[in-house]
Amino acid sequence: MVVVRPLISFVIIIVSLLTIVFFRMEVRRLGYEVFKLTQIEKQKLDDYRKKEIYFSRLTRSDRI
Repeated sequence: MVVVRPLISFVIIIVSLLTIVFFRMEVRRLGYEVFKLTQIEKQKLDDYRKKEIYFSRLTRSDRI
């Protein structure tokens, strides 16, 4: 019984530390994912604006 209490405490501490490490890694992974999606969004918005400019050039009144 005397040996069991420190062992249980040690296991609880190790599990807690591993959980903290796991969650920090997950937060970092999600941060990279958000960064990647932000870059994709900027690229899509830029493509949309280029197409909008191209369309407005095709439909301007002096061209029709």
